[in-house]
Amino acid sequence: MFYFGIVTTILSTALHLIVRGFDFDVPYLPGVLKMTASTGFLITALAAGALRSRVGIAIFIGLIFSWFGDLFLIGSGPKYFLAGLVSFFAGHLCYATAFATYRTNYRIAAIALAVLIIPGYLLSQWILPGVKDPGMRGPVIAYTCVISTMLALATGCLKHPGGLLIFIGALLFYFSDIFVARSAFVASGFINSLVGLPLYFGGQAILAASIRFIDARRAPISIQNPKIQNETATS
Repeated sequence: MFYFGIVTTILSTALHLIVRGFDFDVPYLPGVLKMTASTGFLITALAAGALRSRVGIAIFIGLIFSWFGDLFLIGSGPKYFLAGLVSFFAGHLCYATAFATYRTNYRIAAIALAVLIIPGYLLSQWILPGVKDPGMRGPVIAYTCVISTMLALATGCLKHPGGLLIFIGALLFYFSDIFVARSAFVASGFINSLVGLPLYFGGQAILAASIRFIDARRAPISIQNPKIQNETATS
């Protein structure tokens, strides 16, 4: 099921882009394919052992919020966009919690966050002029902050088992959101989906797959007696 989930995400994303790119007039098909791709990364996470550690659970909950974010963004209009924004915001909070729980290196994370302030500021200056609704400016700024924090914490996990996958997945997600913002506030067009969706679904699939390689002993579900934990770790 692990590879089935990955293949489902890849094929569904490709078919979604083909249907939209060639403008096939099949009602609901793009939305169905998009949600099938999203369901694929949930399958991947479960097959990878998402429920076996606190890190895996936090990532899985983030993936669920992302699934609903994808669902909301199928709709059109500011209410659907805001609902999607809130869902993905919650998803990034879950990812950030997962990486912190995985004992991220906070010194490296702090350096990464300091570096990310620069592109975060530049992105805000690029996006905010296109935000016509004053009530959306706050959520957009907050979203930029949380995704930057999420990526910084992921950077701090680089030396942990599965940390490279965590970093790559978070980085792809970060870049994909640039194209979501570009589509919503700067310049709409199919190019945003053509580039953004492979980045997004690739990032989500990689984050889901990373669960298979993390060291669950860094964040077990239950807190055991230290003596029992040491015996378990050496067995």
